[in-house]
Amino acid sequence: DVLALQEVENRWYLERFLEVFLPDMGYEHVVLFEGNDPRGIDVALISRLPVGLVRSNRHMTFPDMQDKPMSFERDLLQVELLPPRGKPLEMWVVHLKSNYEGREYAEPIRRSEAAFVRRMLDDRFAKDSAARIIVCGDFNDVWDSATLQTLAGSGRLGMKTFVDDLAADNRVTYNKEPYLTMIDFLLFSPALAESYTKNSYKVIAGSVGSSGSDHNPVS
Repeated sequence: DVLALQEVENRWYLERFLEVFLPDMGYEHVVLFEGNDPRGIDVALISRLPVGLVRSNRHMTFPDMQDKPMSFERDLLQVELLPPRGKPLEMWVVHLKSNYEGREYAEPIRRSEAAFVRRMLDDRFAKDSAARIIVCGDFNDVWDSATLQTLAGSGRLGMKTFVDDLAADNRVTYNKEPYLTMIDFLLFSPALAESYTKNSYKVIAGSVGSSGSDHNPVS
């Protein structure tokens, strides 16, 4: 029903992709803002469900680990979804800083991005502890990393994931040798996690040759 996407060139290409490859799938709603990446790769969302409020955070500034102002390397996209026969929920689409220029350079940026997303979650939960939120996308780090643990948080309002439902050999989303790792996730707010169906967390296996992507989608 809903696809969160990363590394999309622009809205025109995404709409053209839908017209050519998915013309009968019913993805009527396309959400994309031009982000901050100088290469022009953006986060996006397509949906068969009605879309409500939408927010881009590409212009937001926040302190990095040295208290200097920074912005998201791409964007944090917040989209409200309005299922006709269900409760509203929000999808927050991320594409955190990658290690392309070296982990020593990238990790402080990525952790700063993660810390700001966590602060946004805390602010949201302070107003509504029952908020139904999925934070999803390419986190460019593994589950036990400082990045993911910072963003997920802990305790009563920690974000939940269900990676343990996956077989060990299915925990691969970055599919290029020799770096077979899981760096793409769905994280659920506590209220939304209560609706989770056991064993429904999936990684759809693939490769650049079979799917055209070096990332396997999480479902």
